[in-house]
Amino acid sequence: MFCRLLLLFVLGLSCLNVVGQTRRALVIGIGVQKDDRWGKINGDMDVPIVIDMLKRSGYQNRNILSLVNQQATKSGIMDAFTTLIKSCRLNDIVYIHFSGHGQRVTDIDGDEEDGWDESWIPYDAYRDYCVQDKGDKHLIDDEIYQLLVEIKGKIGSNGKILVVADACHSDS
Repeated sequence: MFCRLLLLFVLGLSCLNVVGQTRRALVIGIGVQKDDRWGKINGDMDVPIVIDMLKRSGYQNRNILSLVNQQATKSGIMDAFTTLIKSCRLNDIVYIHFSGHGQRVTDIDGDEEDGWDESWIPYDAYRDYCVQDKGDKHLIDDEIYQLLVEIKGKIGSNGKILVVADACHSDS
């Protein structure tokens, strides 16, 4: 009898993690850029496919943020991450998807052995440093890392994060 009660107690505890889980997502797809020197790609076409996949996997519309082309500026992406982070709760499952260009940029804080940071290219990032963009419009790996650390802090050790990045030329 005691073993059965213990088993029911353990099974009940394991279900607690599932009860508190909400599936949240941020889906970013960029096919055209403000700077037309970037080649046309089809990252924007991935967004409806990814959202459909998420819905079939139990994600609710209200918990899926998406940015496409002109919406996916550096500030737009950072704002979407802020919204996502604010909504995260303990034990949540978070999916982040980026489809677009990637690029290596000069490492300004000296943390990269090879002297390069890898970056996602938002809509308003320019291909080469210029007056409009001295590299500050790129979303570099250090920034992405910090955003993921914030998410992990909110969802805890039982929460899960999955990041999918289809970003050519980002090198990592």
